[in-house]
Amino acid sequence: MTTHEPGGRSAPLPDRDREDFRPEDRHHDDLSPQVRVSGARQLLALLPRLLGYHPDHSVVLVLTETSTTPGAPSSPARVVMSCRLDVPTVQELPALSAQLAPVLRRAVDGTPGIRLLHAFGHDLDEGPDGRPRPDLVAALHLALLRLADEAGAHLHDLLLVRDEGRSLLPVVADGEPVHPVPGWTGSPDPRDVPATADLVLRGRGALRSRTELVSLVRRRDPEAGRATAVALAVQDVGGPPPDVDEGLTLLTACVLQGHRPTPAERARITRVLRRRWARDALLARWLPELFPSHDLEGPGQVGDLVRRLPAWRPEEAAPALDRLLALVPQVPLEECAPLLTVSAMMAWGSGEGSIANETCAFALEVDPGYVMAQLLDRALQHGLRPPRADRSAGAASPGASPDRRPAA
Repeated sequence: MTTHEPGGRSAPLPDRDREDFRPEDRHHDDLSPQVRVSGARQLLALLPRLLGYHPDHSVVLVLTETSTTPGAPSSPARVVMSCRLDVPTVQELPALSAQLAPVLRRAVDGTPGIRLLHAFGHDLDEGPDGRPRPDLVAALHLALLRLADEAGAHLHDLLLVRDEGRSLLPVVADGEPVHPVPGWTGSPDPRDVPATADLVLRGRGALRSRTELVSLVRRRDPEAGRATAVALAVQDVGGPPPDVDEGLTLLTACVLQGHRPTPAERARITRVLRRRWARDALLARWLPELFPSHDLEGPGQVGDLVRRLPAWRPEEAAPALDRLLALVPQVPLEECAPLLTVSAMMAWGSGEGSIANETCAFALEVDPGYVMAQLLDRALQHGLRPPRADRSAGAASPGASPDRRPAA
């Protein structure tokens, strides 16, 4: 679900033309830490940490939900999903509702409550007077009203943003159009929003741009890649078939414990992941709700292998995902599809929707026929969330509410 803006903005991405509205989304659930923010202006300060980077030339949507249990005290809203897409043209906006309403409806899973849609338009085209073009603003407002209606939500806020988030202009506030629309005003300094500091302390950083995120996923280490290629050639010529148990144990040591593999160890990991049943065994341990071990196809001892592997700990997902992605550039590009797909699956399961989208797209560039990447790509396009063993806990929050970590 990645698109980005062409020409004169952030660098265009290779998948720009794959689908007009393919949002990067993050579903917020019980993996996320609770923090509280008050109103859409404070929520704006959290957006970079909800997305993982500072958005520009984008429309960012945040869907929240609050309980309507009769007789219950009022409760804070929870963030159900955050989503980013390129600023559409006026001609593209009529398609917004058809593309995104199903994604938003799936995000709430039919649970009761009042759903509010908060929209932030970053860096919309401006007219000679320095204000966003009226035709674009009007078309965006109308498209968001239709989207909210079809998703069973209410458009609560539409804030226009520029100057890297430092200036804002309200178009809709607290569910009502703002008349007359004022001029640009200052936005809250993230340092003055306690929730931002809470997320920083919990390791929720934000890259400067999506371009930086793309560079992170697509980086290469030519020297390490060549060393791994040599080790692979040596093993492929005369070495015995790699022991799957040993190879997956080595991979988990690198990802979960910080072990730095030698070229020969990277070659063993690469050879093991060529076996799709071995990849599935790893995912069955790391994403058990999605890959039950009793459904795996492979040798008779595959269930025992799954149980011997260390588990992926949600509270340590960020450094583990960093280490997993760091292995990719050290492997020859033509061998990267399995590692990239595992990385994309774990990013998706950990709520890192932007990373999941870009990593999955990269895997399909390396190997367009890689079936697991194709399946994940479809799930991402349709805004599906990975299954959770228990979703009873709340998730993230805005306008006087909690924020929790995603599961996109």
